[in-house]
Amino acid sequence: TVIIRLERLARGQTTIVAEYSELDRFSLRLSDRETIQQTRSLETSMRGEDLRLMFLLYKGTPPANPSPDNAYREVHFWVDVQSGA
Repeated sequence: TVIIRLERLARGQTTIVAEYSELDRFSLRLSDRETIQQTRSLETSMRGEDLRLMFLLYKGTPPANPSPDNAYREVHFWVDVQSGA
């Protein structure tokens, strides 16, 4: 299962999430060494600079409170989201 979240971190912090929005959640089944590419459309009402777009990967069902600490794998990107973007 992949969970895509957009996070605003607490001012001056690198690990404390002040606000987040789950943008997408989907499941895939892949064999060993198999890869897949998908295009996803994401929408959010959250705006701002230096937001963290996080992809959390779970084997099986994700926990009730998904986070980088309990994910099998994670990757993130820093993004700016403006009105009309």
